[in-house]
Amino acid sequence: LPKPPPIPTVVKRDESTLRIILPAQSLNLEAFLHNRTKSIPTKLRVGIQIGDDLTVGGDFIPLTKGGRGKTSYQLNISDSAWLVACPPTIERTMKLYPRVQVHLEELGTGSPPKHKKGIFDCDILWIFRCVWCIVKWAICCPCTLLKRIGCVLVAGARRGADLGAAALGGTRIIGTSGKIDWRKELRACNSETVADGGEDGSGEARQIWT
Repeated sequence: LPKPPPIPTVVKRDESTLRIILPAQSLNLEAFLHNRTKSIPTKLRVGIQIGDDLTVGGDFIPLTKGGRGKTSYQLNISDSAWLVACPPTIERTMKLYPRVQVHLEELGTGSPPKHKKGIFDCDILWIFRCVWCIVKWAICCPCTLLKRIGCVLVAGARRGADLGAAALGGTRIIGTSGKIDWRKELRACNSETVADGGEDGSGEARQIWT
């Protein structure tokens, strides 16, 4: 007689879920891009770091022009939600994820590029930069020329590394919030969930960029 098929092993996992909601909103990016007039990113996304190791994020969103300034852009965020598996009790969940932090991310690697002021940037230090530029090229023209060539090569290599990392899905942070202790909110959400007939340990947390 043929042998009956083996009975599959059933593994029971006691866990709860944590639902994180990011409401739709428009984020003004001028404070994040004021020093990047020559390297404005085309797409950004909001990432939410839960605890120390877990980060969730949505899709990258194209920027929209928000004013006449060179860095006047907006990020129009749509409604997003994530479900995170958690321990079965609220106390263990708060111990595993005691805080939350919001990041603004772009495609690339390393640190984001910064615009260095030169002779064409008019401010209170313009005259000093102008004099220093003349002194550099007048006293040591070959050295300055070699330095400029080296900077161009380094910038090209860095740009190539950014494009490669972006193609592979690499991201870097251009802005971040402070670490928010949300244990009190988690406990309150858990109490409401249990009162509505849900399982102990699950809850809903709303994270709004301010």
